Amino acid sequence: MKNLVHFKKEEILSLTQMRKGETKIGEEINCLQSIEELSNLEAPFVILAIKEDIGIRANFGKPGAANCFDYVLPALLNIQENRFLSAKQFALLGYLDFPEYMADAVNLNPNIEADLDKLRELTALIDLRVSALIQAVVSLNKVPIIIGGGHNNSYGIIKGCAAAKEKNIDVLNIDPHADFRALEGRHSGNGFSYAQNEALLGRYAVFALHESYNNQQTLETFRNSAEL
Repeated sequence: MKNLVHFKKEEILSLTQMRKGETKIGEEINCLQSIEELSNLEAPFVILAIKEDIGIRANFGKPGAANCFDYVLPALLNIQENRFLSAKQFALLGYLDFPEYMADAVNLNPNIEADLDKLRELTALIDLRVSALIQAVVSLNKVPIIIGGGHNNSYGIIKGCAAAKEKNIDVLNIDPHADFRALEGRHSGNGFSYAQNEALLGRYAVFALHESYNNQQTLETFRNSAEL
């Protein structure tokens, strides 16, 4: 699949601090080289990352989420395998990488209208890759665990799940922000509103919603809808 990068086992072991008498998750975890391999694995959970922060830039936010997985992965691999957690529960699929899009985004200023439009166009292109990958994973009856990227990817994840399940899905978002901004071009602040607009979203709840970090339009929309 385009933009999907897989890990070699040697890479994973190089990030794993092995110690005599102990077993770390990184020593035992399955490193997949194709999505098709999932059909032969019993592991219910699939770990994958998204290396981009273009949607955040398109929402006037601070970049950095593209590097999230670089910090999470070593910590994950060095968790102890014991009776509470087994590497057999997981498969490591890899990460979606967008070097060309990221290279363009670095030179775009969201305070310039034409640049902002371009950032939002790039975000919409990322949506296509994310939704296709998630649909493929969920269609194989696996639960994806997605790390990194901006909250713009909520839309692609919901779209992929809905396509695989052939129905809209209910979502719980644990976040001070509802990410339910206007349909003004794709960015990290409107993934859920776009999903609702396309009838991909069933019931939607936000846990830890903060009164001071959501605009009046969002609050009124939630107040007036039985599904929100």
